[in-house]
Amino acid sequence: MTESTKELEKKVEHPKPKAPSKEEAALVCRWWDRGKEADNGLKAVIDVDGESIGSIKFALHGKSPEDPGYNNLLSAKIYETFGVYDRNAAGNAFSDCVNCFLTSSAVNVELMDYDEAKRTLESHCYNVLTLFQELRPKDSFELMMVTKVIILDHLSTKEFIAGACKGSEELRTSRQSRGIKLSRLFMEFKEKLDKHRKPEQQIHVQHNHIYNEGQAIIGSNLSTGGGR
Repeated sequence: MTESTKELEKKVEHPKPKAPSKEEAALVCRWWDRGKEADNGLKAVIDVDGESIGSIKFALHGKSPEDPGYNNLLSAKIYETFGVYDRNAAGNAFSDCVNCFLTSSAVNVELMDYDEAKRTLESHCYNVLTLFQELRPKDSFELMMVTKVIILDHLSTKEFIAGACKGSEELRTSRQSRGIKLSRLFMEFKEKLDKHRKPEQQIHVQHNHIYNEGQAIIGSNLSTGGGR
């Protein structure tokens, strides 16, 4: 490098990094807080049986099963994520979603080598667990609804994508039609979930009747929901 080039580089002004605006900083803070709320430390791990893939189990980030109170904390985290005390019920709902993701993608882990199968399963488990952590079912009914919502959303999206990629007009129409039906089912179950989560509205209507002699009679009607 010549001396003139060095002198030229000294004259070049390197712009200082722009400070984030108040709106950008507030957005980052909301994202950070939401991320901490969504990730409660629960993870899905692939149980290794020799050189083959075994079952999927739940575990905790950064903790060892030998730590005091590990099992109680794990049960609490599973309950927080799936809304049920029964680990089997939570595990079955989780496995149903993972199997749906695998099947719809035409993935057969049994035909893969160990490392590839483990990576594939871990990827799908992470995606499914993230959805459960975001949707947070609160009881067994919500767990059933959330499981259906996750599956139907995934399947409808797959059908729309497959329909867009098909060369035949007949195949495109068929796949898109199935995608529309699945989307309607998705919305139906989502509405049921939202209705279950939304507290029933109570409207208190009070009637004041004033008669000629100054006597006031107050009557109350209580209606629930959106009834007339």
